[in-house]
Amino acid sequence: MKEWLLVVIVLVEVIIALIIGLWLTIFVITPFYESVGITVYGDVWVLWFAVAIFLYSIYTMIFSSIVKYPLKRRLRSNLFWFLFVVSILLIVIPFIQGEVPY
Repeated sequence: MKEWLLVVIVLVEVIIALIIGLWLTIFVITPFYESVGITVYGDVWVLWFAVAIFLYSIYTMIFSSIVKYPLKRRLRSNLFWFLFVVSILLIVIPFIQGEVPY
């Protein structure tokens, strides 16, 4: 497969993850946080990117058995696992602090 085609595919995957992450942040996660008493104020872009990275990571883990080449390399990356763990922490921190601090 051509390298430029892989770049385009990854770019489309990232854009789709960002769009779905924004939708989930605005219409699902923010109302959920408010319903359990967690204060949401200011910009929630950090939460948005955390949700998008989390979705992208889950997508990669699920489909790595189907599509071999680019997804297998992602799973071996330390940066991939670091971003996955940080995204989980950023989503969970509001439950610990009682507010969205970013």
